Amino acid sequence: MPAEDTRMFLPNMFLPKRRKPLRIGLVNNMPDAALRATERQFAELIANAARLLGSSFPTLTLSLFHIGEIPRNPEIAAELAVTSADVATLGDAGLDALVVTGGEALLPDMRAEPHWAKMTALIDTTRALDLPVLWSCRAAHAAVLHLDGIDRVRLPEKLSGVFATELVGDAPVLHHLAGNPLTPQSRYNSLDADQLRAKDYVILTQGAEAGPDWFTRAASPHMLFVQGHPEYNANALCLEYRRDVRRFLRGEAARHPALPANYFSPALRQRLQDLAATVIQQRDPTLLHRLDDVLAAHTPRQRWRETAVELYAGWLETIAAKARPAVIAA
Repeated sequence: MPAEDTRMFLPNMFLPKRRKPLRIGLVNNMPDAALRATERQFAELIANAARLLGSSFPTLTLSLFHIGEIPRNPEIAAELAVTSADVATLGDAGLDALVVTGGEALLPDMRAEPHWAKMTALIDTTRALDLPVLWSCRAAHAAVLHLDGIDRVRLPEKLSGVFATELVGDAPVLHHLAGNPLTPQSRYNSLDADQLRAKDYVILTQGAEAGPDWFTRAASPHMLFVQGHPEYNANALCLEYRRDVRRFLRGEAARHPALPANYFSPALRQRLQDLAATVIQQRDPTLLHRLDDVLAAHTPRQRWRETAVELYAGWLETIAAKARPAVIAA
């Protein structure tokens, strides 16, 4: 059984003893460097959403899972063996809901990656259990590909930044949303809205630049698909931009990354554009220090946090409504 992350217990929510906690699983597919940060981001967002729902909402626990076939540093693999469980055990974990994170592309075709068989088995298990699942970013791409043969579309360049989306559908998960959500995006691929609708997916939020963001599947209403990253903390896009510049300087990427849109202040954006021109011309790895100096002036604002919490609060309520007979003890 997986180790439970005790940080996810919400002790401020005093409930009748007969009510059991809702148990949420997290399958973390992120690369080693982002593994723990991703865990914290999802845990904090879920906890904040539960607080929004008030003291009458059940307490939560978070159980950690991993896919062993994803290549890992030996030290990270050994740590995961202690702190989380392989997804093969998920069916016996007694979960009320699951979050499956995205991950870094290992090959152009997801179906050729070493963990594809384990990912598809996970998708099939959640369907058999009728388990509410939030498929995040690349996990959403994998799920719709396996379920309905919808392949992602490669974008001309990486979609990175904070983008506005509009409500274009209706579902209980949107119950607490007060306005059109802002959502960080960070991906090289997207899903086509027409293809999704043709396979009876219901698009809930969509943006001119981001495309379909939140959507559900008519045949599996408890599945929620999210292309964006509402869980991101304020500095996540900044750190990703630095990582991508470092890869360019090391020759690991052919193109210098574009700046995240709608994220940096106009003055800082101009400084970064000027530095990017120098980096492209010289491609000197020591320029990374200059980038760090410029980014040190960045005080990010988490403008998307309010709507992210509202969206996750709606998701948690749908989980509680489905699980209520199971979480009320006899």
